[in-house]
Amino acid sequence: MFPAGVPGVGLLLLRISIGVVLLLEALPDGDVNGSWRLITGLLVLAGALLIGICTPVTCILGVRVQFSALLSARGEAAVQSGGFALITISTGLLGPGAFSVYALLFGRRLIPPPNGLQGQ
Repeated sequence: MFPAGVPGVGLLLLRISIGVVLLLEALPDGDVNGSWRLITGLLVLAGALLIGICTPVTCILGVRVQFSALLSARGEAAVQSGGFALITISTGLLGPGAFSVYALLFGRRLIPPPNGLQGQ
C-alpha cells in the first residue's frame, strides 16, 4: 500500500508535480484575479496532494480541474492538460506512497496471527 525506497520517491515526485500544476492553475501568471473560491479550492487540493493525504480523492478532483482546462485549451496547452490528467489518474491509482501523511498514520504494521495459529 505504501511503497518505500525508489518507488516511494517516484510517487512523491508525482505528487509534487501534480501539486505544482494545480498551483499554476490557481495562480496563472502570478495574478490573483480569479474567483477566491476557485483559488482557495485549488490551493487546498494542491496542499493535500503535496503532503499526501486523501490522495485518491484529491486526484479525482485534480482530474476534474485538468479536464476543465483541457476543454478550454487549444493546441499545445490541450495536450499538456491531457497529459497531466493522465499523470493525475495514475497517481490516484497508485496511492500516496511511503513519504506521505497517510503512511505515517496507517503505515506498515506487523499483524500477529491469532493465538491458536502461532505454533503451526
